[in-house]
Amino acid sequence: MGISQIRELKNPGELITRDKNSDKRFLVTTAFDKPEFKIWTLSNDAKCELQPHIMIRTSFTDGICFVIESSPTQLVCVDTEKTLKFYDFRHE
Repeated sequence: MGISQIRELKNPGELITRDKNSDKRFLVTTAFDKPEFKIWTLSNDAKCELQPHIMIRTSFTDGICFVIESSPTQLVCVDTEKTLKFYDFRHE
């Protein structure tokens, strides 16, 4: 079915970026038929390189329709059945 959303993270925290002073931009993608979301890095230079950064497997059984950045360390996902799940990035 394909990509359901591509969204730029506006204020990703260090636990997502893995770097205090990252000069990269971060995108998150979801798909209608995949129970995971991916975070990508996008360079700010003239090359505009897109690189995989993190893939998070979720407990959804279907795909993910939407993802929202609720805080620098939390993303909220909604699946095709309209179920909300919160994903916290924590240092443990």
